[in-house]
Amino acid sequence: MSDLSPVSEAIARELARRPRPNSFSERAFQALLATQDEYVEDLSIEAIRIARREESDSVSEAQVHHARAMLQSRSKRVAWLELLGGVLAGGGFAQTLTNFVASNNPEPLSWVVSSLILGAGLLMLGASIARR
Repeated sequence: MSDLSPVSEAIARELARRPRPNSFSERAFQALLATQDEYVEDLSIEAIRIARREESDSVSEAQVHHARAMLQSRSKRVAWLELLGGVLAGGGFAQTLTNFVASNNPEPLSWVVSSLILGAGLLMLGASIARR
């Protein structure tokens, strides 16, 4: 494949810019390498999928760039899914709690709506967790 020394040089330059931090802990460095491996794997798989869709004989630079853009947009969609799911789940939970505590005999429609909102929020949160 290729040499990752430009990455190592960039890390060393950034660490040398200021006195603290002056290095990565062993566990942090291992986490960095694991994350790097995971990203390269995801990027490679996505680039291969794009190349297959385009019926290419080999993966091109453009397909790698396209794969990177797709991974970035996917992570943004997951972030929005988490945000919206959290808002809906929180609102649904609050309304369900209000129905349970504050009202002597809440309307059945209120229970249905709050349950649907809570369920939709939890479903969105679950989907965003599954995508990670």
